[in-house]
Amino acid sequence: MFKGDRNFAVGLFVSVAIAAFVAFVLWLTGRSGVEELTRYSLLFQRDVSGLAVGGPVKFMGMNIGSVIQMELER
Repeated sequence: MFKGDRNFAVGLFVSVAIAAFVAFVLWLTGRSGVEELTRYSLLFQRDVSGLAVGGPVKFMGMNIGSVIQMELER
């Protein structure tokens, strides 16, 4: 085996090993690596005290997301 062939084989092995490790970690954590994001915009015309960026968003008592941005409009 020539030196160049050996380097190619080692590089290929390392690349496949890294890809397999990443796939294993994603499988272990239950994530696909791509998460669907649905953005909702809400307009409140009354007091929203207690609402803060990073706060939980709940639907029927279950956490379904978090507040990512807040703005004031005139």
